[in-house]
Amino acid sequence: MRLLLALCSPDSGKILLEDGQDKAHVLQENYRSNFAYVPQGNSLFTGTIRENIMGVQSISMEEINQALNVACANFVHDLPQGIHTFIGESGYGLSEGQAQRIAIARAVIQKVPVWLFDEPTSALDDETSSQLIRHLFSEGRNKILIFVTHDLKLAERCDTSVYLH
Repeated sequence: MRLLLALCSPDSGKILLEDGQDKAHVLQENYRSNFAYVPQGNSLFTGTIRENIMGVQSISMEEINQALNVACANFVHDLPQGIHTFIGESGYGLSEGQAQRIAIARAVIQKVPVWLFDEPTSALDDETSSQLIRHLFSEGRNKILIFVTHDLKLAERCDTSVYLH
């Protein structure tokens, strides 16, 4: 994931992006804006759930609600302050699975062609995990989705899987 985001350089070789016109470009930092990334573990910051999802973007409530639905994070609407609920750094005040789903909502709301997920189902029960996987594949049908996972159900849904032992 770090190589794809150009956060580090390969020890040897290159990562090339083909542009569809028989040209390949070395992956560099300026391509990072094409990726939405959900790292393993909490990646939320102190602020409201709405601020965590929106960041600095101007996004409608309809788009936020759609992202919450895709991320199986509709529980937000049941909180006393709903989307305006204040959370602490790393999602303090939420369960690990809730924080994970808000981070996923933040990623899927971005209008980018590639979604990167590191263990997106690790803190979820089987039912929520299955629902999330269905939602991600449906909503991301015209995107490139890349998962790092130990979840074999998720790996089996992918068109291409690379298993590391």
